[in-house]
Amino acid sequence: MRQVSRLSWVFLVCALGCSALATATETLRVGYFSLPPHVSESGSAPDSPAIAYLDMVLGKAGLKAKYQNYPLSRLLNLLRDQQLDAALILARSEERALYLAYPATPFLTTQPAFAVIAGKPFASLEGLRERPSLSIGIWQGGYRSAALDSLNANLLPIAGDDIAARGLRMLSVGRIDAFFSPDIHAIHAGIRKSHLDERVIVIPVPNEKTSLYTVFSGEAGKRYKTRYEEALASVRRELPYERLLPASTAAPPRN
Repeated sequence: MRQVSRLSWVFLVCALGCSALATATETLRVGYFSLPPHVSESGSAPDSPAIAYLDMVLGKAGLKAKYQNYPLSRLLNLLRDQQLDAALILARSEERALYLAYPATPFLTTQPAFAVIAGKPFASLEGLRERPSLSIGIWQGGYRSAALDSLNANLLPIAGDDIAARGLRMLSVGRIDAFFSPDIHAIHAGIRKSHLDERVIVIPVPNEKTSLYTVFSGEAGKRYKTRYEEALASVRRELPYERLLPASTAAPPRN
């Protein structure tokens, strides 16, 4: 079967959602943080399949979005304070669920993973567990999996945009021993952006999954969550979000 380019899928998304968007009357304040390959820092739809997909879902629900880029920790604070209506693309945790409204269905279910330099004695999940006091870069304010919390490691929060690429650059110059991401796709994208295919090994965490959602603030969830869930179910039947991801992120450079 001929493979359809990601840009073509984006145009398909826009075409499928344009009729509903034409009648949208309510605009949601939607925040995002830079998370390639899902969302670029600029938030432009051709480079941000998550935004293109959310536009189509909101169009089905008779809604539209005004997007704004924020660092992840600030994004969560704005949601907590009801200054945003929704955000993408966030993992679920018990703490976040206390003040955010999560839909029943995620945007995407992915896998957490670590990145380490090839040839290191701890370049495996067992090696990370057995080696105490490693320095591991993580997303500031980001989701932490059970595997990450089980390690006897020094965790270094990294703030700003495009955390995966920044963390991998820190790894490449020896500032950290490993980098953790709740989403393995983000590590794949960061490796290719930083041209580290031959130097970095990806270590998927087995038996763990990370569900990523469009998440609503408490008050906005009361108004929009049900409409969103119905629209998402309809759109997923036509086009699952995974179909929009770049083909280059479908398999890791090296495991």
